[in-house]
Amino acid sequence: LAVAGTRAIAHLDAFNIPLLASVRLDGDALGFTLLAAVLTGALVHVAAAQGLTQQWTWCRGHDPQLLIHGCSAIIRSGRETPDIARAFFTVAW
Repeated sequence: LAVAGTRAIAHLDAFNIPLLASVRLDGDALGFTLLAAVLTGALVHVAAAQGLTQQWTWCRGHDPQLLIHGCSAIIRSGRETPDIARAFFTVAW
């Protein structure tokens, strides 16, 4: 998509950038970039899931400050839809 857009811009009369006409697709660089993007997304997802696991541990605990902090973080995340009622109940209790 980026290569097609660059080629389209290179052929417009409004732009006079000679190097744009010689843009080529580098398959290795594209593959590396896609792999890096997928791995980064996977790592962020795992980190977020681990964060909620810790928050659930606090939400189910006995320390009032950690309980409120953990349950409130779960409620704010909006990602625990099936179990979010438990977090609301625990904070209200």
